[in-house]
Amino acid sequence: MFNSNFSKGHAIALIGAFVLSMDTLFLRLIDSDPAVVAFWRGVLMFVAGGGVFLAIHRFSGHSIVKYSLKGYAVALFYGAASIFFTFSAMSTGVANLLIILSTTPLWAAIGSYLFLKEGISAKTITSCLLAFLGMLVIFTGKIGTGLNSGDFFALMAAFCMAGAFILSRVCKDNLLLAPCLGGGMSAVFLLPFVISDDIFAINNPLFMLIEGGVIMPVALGCLAVAPRFIRADKVSLFLLLETILGPFWAYIFLNEPVSTYTFLGGFIVISALLFNVSRA
Repeated sequence: MFNSNFSKGHAIALIGAFVLSMDTLFLRLIDSDPAVVAFWRGVLMFVAGGGVFLAIHRFSGHSIVKYSLKGYAVALFYGAASIFFTFSAMSTGVANLLIILSTTPLWAAIGSYLFLKEGISAKTITSCLLAFLGMLVIFTGKIGTGLNSGDFFALMAAFCMAGAFILSRVCKDNLLLAPCLGGGMSAVFLLPFVISDDIFAINNPLFMLIEGGVIMPVALGCLAVAPRFIRADKVSLFLLLETILGPFWAYIFLNEPVSTYTFLGGFIVISALLFNVSRA
């Protein structure tokens, strides 16, 4: 049944991952200083979350942001991931960024095993390895040599996303707005670094508004809620959709060609996702 936790969790994660797949495209379209972009990204996420909170509180009278320490820790992980991802997108190749970020399911599975004592099924391991193989196919001949700062930021973003998913699994708070709260945390952290520069130096304000006020709150809100219904490593596996859909958005809106490797690797990734969510 679609109303089961199994179906609901996968549907929520799928929506979140699909919306998130547009993230890299909009960061490229904004084309501004990474610190300033990360700052406004966090501010807009926080404002969007505040709007949702006020609307829910006004019409229902209930509060959804009474967080425990675990809830604040989840928000902190999302805020850190936002900063690392933005800096990585501006300082390394898209191929490097997305293939490193695709290791998130592996870190989530390992973390769930170490900290939550959740077993790692052969099915999940197979899905992760198969999906990672798809990433290698997509980026054959495109991965830069050596580890630069952008590659390091991408790895840290993967760690932070995995940490957020793992904690979401055991946190009983309503985490719908945790990514938005994390955005506010990231903005506060970055403020001293951008206040001395031109804090309003955004080349494309409209794209910045869509990125920080719509894409990130919706995508990360869904991904924050999904672990309440399915395992953290399964949620993080949906992040691989960004890796396969990202090049297609670039082709449609930036006229960047899609290679045969992308088609082949995408088929492998989608197969891995379907295998992971199947009941058999």
